[in-house]
Amino acid sequence: MTAVAPLLELDRVSLRYGTTVAVRDVSLTIARGEVVALVGANGAGKTTVMRAISGAMPVAAGAIRFAGQALKAAPHAALRAGIAHCPEGRQVFAQMTVRENLLVGAHTVDRQLIDERVLRMYEMFPVLGERRGQRAGTLSGGEQQMLAMARALMSDPALLLLDEPTMGLAPIMVTAVGDEIARLKDEGMSILLVEETADLTVRIADSMHLMEGGSVALSGTTAEMVDSDVMRRLYLGEHPPTTPTHEPNEAPTA
Repeated sequence: MTAVAPLLELDRVSLRYGTTVAVRDVSLTIARGEVVALVGANGAGKTTVMRAISGAMPVAAGAIRFAGQALKAAPHAALRAGIAHCPEGRQVFAQMTVRENLLVGAHTVDRQLIDERVLRMYEMFPVLGERRGQRAGTLSGGEQQMLAMARALMSDPALLLLDEPTMGLAPIMVTAVGDEIARLKDEGMSILLVEETADLTVRIADSMHLMEGGSVALSGTTAEMVDSDVMRRLYLGEHPPTTPTHEPNEAPTA
């Protein structure tokens, strides 16, 4: 049986900011319908990898392939290929209404399909339908994140890049946004996720890549990664217990 090619493939990708190597020899694949997480400390290179996939920066070495084709380093090329990027910090247009923000995400969509897509977003995110005429800047942080996700989904992408979708949100909204991401997964959406809320990532991701210093330090299924001591220390924040010591002639106290 012929193996199914991955939807996205990074093959030993290196990325630079000027003369500085920001990412080195990163390889990963995403299958159709799979959720893959990039995790690690701030500055590890996660967002840089996403920017390269979305065409915002060129590849210094290696290759990025999407649906079997080399991906051009241009945002419009990535979008037309079927990749939508929901960036860190939401970046909604505060003075525009909810509907107007959605229309920004539809510039590659056939005009005859735009209203249908907008209605679909209102069905997926009912709070946006309720606030369709409201300025985006007046929405709560969680509602703005849902709007940013819906705007990205307006292009009907094959792959959704989600960068820190719960950053700065109250716990109740972290849960709400996490539920929306889980629902997208259940509907078959392929997702590359960068997320600092470990519980959410572990719940949703099929596999994980731990980045450290611009390189992938560890990869595996989510179950494998959760059982890794390195993963527990660097991402889950767990530390091995220490054995208490006593002075040579000191008896332990009860």
